[in-house]
Amino acid sequence: MWILWYLLSLILLILTWCFILKIVFNLKFFYKVEFFVYSFLLWLIMVPFLLFLAWWIWIKLNLINTLLILFIFNIILFLVNLSLKRKILFEDLSLVKEFNKKSFINKVLIFIIFFWILIKIIFWWVSIFNVPTYQDDSFWNWNYRWKVWFYSENLVLEKNSKDFLWWWYNQYPMTPSMLKLYFSKFYWEWNEWIVNSISILLYLSAILILFFSVLRETNSINFSFLWIYILTWIPLYYIHWTNPYFDLFQWIYLFIPILFLYYYLNTKNNQLLILSIIFIFLLSLTKNEWLTLYLPLISVITIFILSYEKYILKNNIIIDKSFFKIIPFFLLPISFLTFKIIYNLWFWNWNNKISEYPIEFNYQALASIKNALFMEWNFNLLFFFMSLILIIYIIKNKKSSIKNLNIFAIILFLISFIFVDIILLTFVKTLHNEAISQIWVNRVFTHTILITVFLLVVLTYNIFKDKKWI
Repeated sequence: MWILWYLLSLILLILTWCFILKIVFNLKFFYKVEFFVYSFLLWLIMVPFLLFLAWWIWIKLNLINTLLILFIFNIILFLVNLSLKRKILFEDLSLVKEFNKKSFINKVLIFIIFFWILIKIIFWWVSIFNVPTYQDDSFWNWNYRWKVWFYSENLVLEKNSKDFLWWWYNQYPMTPSMLKLYFSKFYWEWNEWIVNSISILLYLSAILILFFSVLRETNSINFSFLWIYILTWIPLYYIHWTNPYFDLFQWIYLFIPILFLYYYLNTKNNQLLILSIIFIFLLSLTKNEWLTLYLPLISVITIFILSYEKYILKNNIIIDKSFFKIIPFFLLPISFLTFKIIYNLWFWNWNNKISEYPIEFNYQALASIKNALFMEWNFNLLFFFMSLILIIYIIKNKKSSIKNLNIFAIILFLISFIFVDIILLTFVKTLHNEAISQIWVNRVFTHTILITVFLLVVLTYNIFKDKKWI
């Protein structure tokens, strides 16, 4: 019986965001599978956000109410789609036809890489379904509080109560854990398999996004599979999606707006810039780092890049009525920030004033960061190769690197994220222990994994594209 309910939840998922994407994604750019991946990622934020708003206005989130909310929402979206009379257009792609064109050796290589990726996915899938949730954050923050909510169908909203929002990191956005609540409703009881399966779906989404991004960049199935294998080869990537931590949740939504900005700089299609801004707003409902770390950096760099494009390269952005699509999504961060202000929730992971963060350089913290990135197997050789390829690219393109604005933007984002993280961990005394123990070091640098791998793809292809073997 639970399988039928679970399928119903997935059908509602697909219906909701096929409707939304017909409204939002009005361009011929995406491949079909890619389209459904982005629809899924939109759904992962928006539907739990709707449930959060419903709960906030005192609607009890039992199964019937959950279905009713989604049913009404789907009807509204369906009517909007009827009024717009749009047809979704896709980029032409047949992976089977492309595969059949390959030589026998190429086919064997693709099969070997695909086989190893599949083995890893199956092994990790079995792992997540058989290892109970026991890590601190995974248990207390992402599962326990929402298990209580599942059975009580409510959370304590009295600020003076010791059970206020079930206390453990109650300042975090509720959207990630609302996902667990949503899926468990269709199972009729709390089940670790079901609620942790979200990590598998996120993992597969990240793989597919990277696959089609590499395919679009290199026009090579071989390289698409190769770079997916490289991504799955990173130990911390495996650790974070099998635990399951929700840092994986954040780094996907951090990567997508940067990816869409890169696409916009390539194509000058306003719809891609709009999507980049929309996913920045979606990022707000992942973890607290969005407001205090990533929003300022993304905003400043994006404004700088667009200003450079306008005033130096003389490429003006044409503002039209399509930018009004952004307004509904702007309500996401505004609503949650309002909730934080009303209930006096922290905007950072610790409830300290700025004056309580003394500034003091710590060499041991810096050494710990160096070890984590280059000397240990947390990221394998990812950052070593990233540094090497970046140096080669700069030497080869020293006179024109900034003219390749799309590539320059990705480099700027990655360097800024890493630089700010290093400054915080080495100069803020409160964070020194987090750096030395590598707890925070590994967390914050995993957020850049997808950006780093994609930048490696872009730089490597740019450097070697004239070679016959590429």
